[in-house]
Amino acid sequence: MIDDRSVQQRSEGRTGRSRTPSIRLMAAGLLVLQAVWILAVPPFRASDEFDHVYRSAAVARGDIRADPSDATRGTGALVTVPDDIVRAAYPECKRLGYTDEADCVGTERSEGTEVATGAGRYHPLFYALVGVPALPFDGATALYVMRIAGALLCWGLIVLALVALRSTARTGWPYLGAALACSPVMVFSASMAAPNGLEMAAGLGLWAALLGLVRDDVVPRKSQLLLIGTLSASVLVTVRSLGPLWALLILGAVLLSVPDRRAAFRRLVTDRAVLAAAGVVLVVTLLSLAWIVSSSSLTIGKVPDDLGMSMGEKTEALVKSLVAWTFQSIGAFPYRNVPAPMAVYAFYLLVVVWFVILAYRFGVRSERLAVSVVMALALLVPLGLTISTFDEYGIAWQGRYTIPFSLGFLMLCGAALDRASASLWGPAALIAAVLYALAQALSPAVTAAREIPESPGIANGDWILVSPWVLGAVAGLAAYLMWHAAAQPTSGPLLRRRDARADS
Repeated sequence: MIDDRSVQQRSEGRTGRSRTPSIRLMAAGLLVLQAVWILAVPPFRASDEFDHVYRSAAVARGDIRADPSDATRGTGALVTVPDDIVRAAYPECKRLGYTDEADCVGTERSEGTEVATGAGRYHPLFYALVGVPALPFDGATALYVMRIAGALLCWGLIVLALVALRSTARTGWPYLGAALACSPVMVFSASMAAPNGLEMAAGLGLWAALLGLVRDDVVPRKSQLLLIGTLSASVLVTVRSLGPLWALLILGAVLLSVPDRRAAFRRLVTDRAVLAAAGVVLVVTLLSLAWIVSSSSLTIGKVPDDLGMSMGEKTEALVKSLVAWTFQSIGAFPYRNVPAPMAVYAFYLLVVVWFVILAYRFGVRSERLAVSVVMALALLVPLGLTISTFDEYGIAWQGRYTIPFSLGFLMLCGAALDRASASLWGPAALIAAVLYALAQALSPAVTAAREIPESPGIANGDWILVSPWVLGAVAGLAAYLMWHAAAQPTSGPLLRRRDARADS
């Protein structure tokens, strides 16, 4: 609960002398969390990780554009990969119910093994960035190097998002929004050798930059925001096929959150620097769309099943999916059908609900509307896409696919509370910190504990095994460090609450 008496009510233009959220400590905590996840999941065990590793190894060796074919599950391509990587991935590949010999064994060639990958049609940028550092290594070691390279890329974009928040934040609320946006499944995704995490990190960076750029006060670091926004948007529209859609929706939601959106829009479209940045993003988007169309990147893989369902059964499946997608956006590791412990959902949702209630209470009308729209679209967009393809693919969507856009409701809540300049301290804030840390700690610890009895990585020595208790303890401390570092007031002009509530 926010204590009304503790609300800082300095007038605009005055400067506080309070502590500043430590981006370095938040960055350090996040990096430790990522390291925990890298160790918690056996090699090649993350969702479709073997597909992404095959693609990375091939791109790093010059096979940038593989010919699209029905290589696996009606999509993908055939790529040539070093024999040692295919052999290392084989045990985990064979554990899956939807793979066959083409996915896990391939065909021996003079230059390596020709193997099918469901990621064969995807844009090569991410795969080059993680595949090249792994060139000197083989087998599971190459996989770990790819994970580290991917984690550092994601970490860098998230840190840039925090830097963007520093340009305009008056309090620590925007930083807490960013910390909450780093849900357990987002940190997990940002630690594996797959492009989903980089897409999420880029989405976070774009949200942070745009929320700063639409502010109506003077922003001394506008060029910094433009640079971060341009980089984040360019990565977002490139690395995954739905990136252009998410970028467009993010821009619309940010403009919707501004009380005087017409004035904000005019400021943006009459600013030469903004137009130049938008031009760069547009060019990158067109190049990405050209790749998507020419490579048929939107053709998704189909896991064989019986889709002969009645209308009632379809409706029931779709309703259940709405709930499943919500939970999957918090935690599902290492695959979407492996739920996190119920305590993780309970702890994390309690913190999110607390955060959103405060934002609705203290935010202005436009901010509350934007938060509501983002939460609604986060379910309606995948629902619409699933309905349109249900007869062919069934329930193919996963909750984490929406995260680059859906995490924005937390960023909007942080911005709303920042305008209210409310105190960050109190019993509720302390409880939220503990619950957040527990959710982040239980997720990798329980995942590792579940994998130990059945993982082939233990028998063959490929898995760098660390005690789940140790992983959980380290993750909990790192998450608490992130929260504590975020929950510090900033220095800068503070708004009166009555000014912030003028549009309510």
